[in-house]
Amino acid sequence: MALGVRHFFTGSPCSRGHVAKRYASTGQCTECQYLHRLNWKSNNPEKEAESRLQSVRAWTLRNPDRKRDLARKSNAKPDVSANNVARARRWRDKNPEQARNSRLVSNRNRRSRKRGAEGTHVAEDIANILKRQKYRCAECGVSVRKIEQRHVDHIAPLALGGSNWPSNLQILCPACNLHKAAKDPLVFARQKGRLI
Repeated sequence: MALGVRHFFTGSPCSRGHVAKRYASTGQCTECQYLHRLNWKSNNPEKEAESRLQSVRAWTLRNPDRKRDLARKSNAKPDVSANNVARARRWRDKNPEQARNSRLVSNRNRRSRKRGAEGTHVAEDIANILKRQKYRCAECGVSVRKIEQRHVDHIAPLALGGSNWPSNLQILCPACNLHKAAKDPLVFARQKGRLI
């Protein structure tokens, strides 16, 4: 210990068979000491918690400035630089449809989570549905090419236990979607005269 060395290594096993470093102060095997500490912690959980609390208190008393700095850092608001905000704004200005689509998708996913519905979808799923429907309303066939001409509808409504997976979505024009509302698809089809 006079040389400031904490460990030494002999290469020979300890009484329990561990070939590991030994503490210079006691000559005890580091593995044996580690196992002893684990055993003590599991047998004395209250003492372990109290010991940990005392060591934290002692550190706090020894380092008040460091404790204050750590508290400030943990309570500080994240640094949102003006460059990041400006970059995001420029991207939204250049890509208004993508920005709006991602905002609408996140709103639908959030609403479905609040209702406890399973499933999620992304903007690419909506684009695939649009292509599959050939940019036409699934009910009346009117063009839904522009974003303000279309609503994303849950075929089986969330209110009736429908999912938020892409397989339960269709694109409708605003008039058809507002007319359908949260009706069961079979009830809606009967109202439109498609089912008897």
